[in-house]
Amino acid sequence: MTHRARAGLGCIDLRTFALLLPVVACSSRDLGEYATGAEGGTDAGAAGGSSGGAAASGGVAGLDGGAGAGGSSGAQGGGAGAGAVDGGSGGSGGCATKSTAWKKPSNFASKSAGTPWASLALAQSSDDAYASVNLTAPGSSQVLAMGNFDLAVPSGATVLGFEVQIEGSATGEVVDDVVRFAMVSQATGVNHAKETQPWPATDVVVNYGSASDSWGIQDLSPTKINVAEFELWLAIKSNGSGGARIDEVSIRAHYATCMN
Repeated sequence: MTHRARAGLGCIDLRTFALLLPVVACSSRDLGEYATGAEGGTDAGAAGGSSGGAAASGGVAGLDGGAGAGGSSGAQGGGAGAGAVDGGSGGSGGCATKSTAWKKPSNFASKSAGTPWASLALAQSSDDAYASVNLTAPGSSQVLAMGNFDLAVPSGATVLGFEVQIEGSATGEVVDDVVRFAMVSQATGVNHAKETQPWPATDVVVNYGSASDSWGIQDLSPTKINVAEFELWLAIKSNGSGGARIDEVSIRAHYATCMN
């Protein structure tokens, strides 16, 4: 007769080895676990952890341990299953979406063609002290360039989008001319100026962008936006005479981090 050992069980089925020397016999439980892959086996591991928690590890025993389930909402992936022959692979980590706090600039400059801004640094705090520009004829202001936002997005994160808040007011007919980002003194992405929306006569906070709005900037990364040279540019224009006052400007970045 032909005899075959059960691989990986550490025992021998006496139903097929009755004539051999004494050996360690397989229990009915051993045989059952081998045949069905009990407590995990080739099945998937336990369900993944919920928000922030680690996912469960894969099953044990059987021919192969089950794979750990993937984590969700930033959870760590489950551990590998401990199988009789091979443990299953660990689960993949989950991802979490996060945001920076609202950040204010600390570097200011007025540049390019047009009427220059005055008292630039007063655009840093909502205190009714203003950075301002006055147009005495139809035309545009210079660009108020604001940088060094100290966004501190973690290395390795995926940058998803930006929100911008500008608190200000105007006299006369004034609208946006430029609201966009710049890198190393070069405009980048899409201009978000609201060219058909007049500035109000009293201070109002106007929002630009969203958590998923990349502003058309290509190849975003923490390395590019965490530097002082990542700037927000603002300019206004008027068809007559008018002026603009800016009380505060702030931005926040949205990003995703994933566990391995």
